[in-house]
Amino acid sequence: MKPKTIALIVMTILLTILVIQNTHSIALHIFFWAPEFPLIIVIIIIMGAGFGLGFFARNLMGVVKKKGDDY
Repeated sequence: MKPKTIALIVMTILLTILVIQNTHSIALHIFFWAPEFPLIIVIIIIMGAGFGLGFFARNLMGVVKKKGDDY
């Protein structure tokens, strides 16, 4: 197995343990609004946003490097 695959498996296992242990509801304070969400949902949304931003940044850097090579 490649090191990248092993790291991905380990991170997935750790994320699963983290999500399973945090099942209680929390109040998420957004300005003057405080809805209650399960902590699992908040963690998954934040992790997804981080993954999306990382993916977007990586693709953006690839486009910038390609564009820079054309000159």
